[in-house]
Amino acid sequence: MNIKPIIQVTPNGEAIVAEKIMSFNRAMSSLSNHLERYLKQGTNHRVYLLYTGSKRENFFEFERIVAENNRLKHLPAYPITPVVSAHAGPNCVGFGIFWE
Repeated sequence: MNIKPIIQVTPNGEAIVAEKIMSFNRAMSSLSNHLERYLKQGTNHRVYLLYTGSKRENFFEFERIVAENNRLKHLPAYPITPVVSAHAGPNCVGFGIFWE
């Protein structure tokens, strides 16, 4: 199976499965759409890309999709804790937003 869970952290700090999607491309599109909705909530924010393991083809494709769909440039990227990898597997990607 090629199920990609979209994990979201709630305001209480709880990690939940927001949706489950079949295929990498659909999951990347969904993440980009989630980011677009968050960006509409305010303009004074910082967006970070996140990944498990090492930056691989999946990460670079995610970076391209997010940048193109949301008109963002020069996004910093940071590794996610190995605990996420242990639960979700290698080659996970995601984003974080901090409002100032």
